[in-house]
Amino acid sequence: MHVRNAAPEVAQAVLTEVREGPAAEPGIFTTEGKCVIELAVVDVSKGAAITQLRADLGATAVLYVGDDVTDEKAFLALSEGDVGVKVGGPARPPRR
Repeated sequence: MHVRNAAPEVAQAVLTEVREGPAAEPGIFTTEGKCVIELAVVDVSKGAAITQLRADLGATAVLYVGDDVTDEKAFLALSEGDVGVKVGGPARPPRR
């Protein structure tokens, strides 16, 4: 649920409803970012996607650009020779 363009009071209300509604259900995995909450029914991450794509495509290097806390696991999945660009600030450890 992206609320970036919503009025602040509407954004907060919507995110609260998502957190207390579908995000609270058993088996739902959540990742929160700037003006967004992502819901998944399997435990996945952008880092897992990078690892899988690297293997599937036989990639020898990866370029990853991200601007949100939802990108942190992707940065952790990068290896020697890969390039990660954190837009808007320093990289932080992912919340687990």
